[in-house]
Amino acid sequence: ALVGLLVFLFHPQPFDEDLFPLAEVLLFLTGVTVSAGLDPLRRILTPRKLREENVKTAAHAAFYEMGVSRTRGRTGVLVYVSLLEKRVEVAADIGVDTASLDSAWSEALKSMQEGVEQGNFSRFLDGLQRMAPPLSKQLPRTADDVNELSNEVR
Repeated sequence: ALVGLLVFLFHPQPFDEDLFPLAEVLLFLTGVTVSAGLDPLRRILTPRKLREENVKTAAHAAFYEMGVSRTRGRTGVLVYVSLLEKRVEVAADIGVDTASLDSAWSEALKSMQEGVEQGNFSRFLDGLQRMAPPLSKQLPRTADDVNELSNEVR
């Protein structure tokens, strides 16, 4: 729309002024339609803090919608990946004290985040696998342990 306005104002050939408002609306709608499908542009135009908040909100909503909070020991963990925002959010239930996990946990999260940011799927998977040792120290497997949640990727 801005380019259309500049052309209208500065082009040496005169334009019909009656068509200008319609042309501007059409140019604006075209810009909105095109930019809505361009994830890099959407990322640039959305403030970082808002992107982070949106991912966190979506992760916690998915955590409850998918029933991750309904485990017997309240030890469910959801790894949420948003490709639009290129962010990873880990939502853990109250039975998992993520604050007490060691540096291996932080390194795993960092590896997953870098993998998503770089589009490096193997780095993301490496970080995902590296989450297991710190979690298994805090939540050791018991004899009556069963997998209460689906491991399905959605």
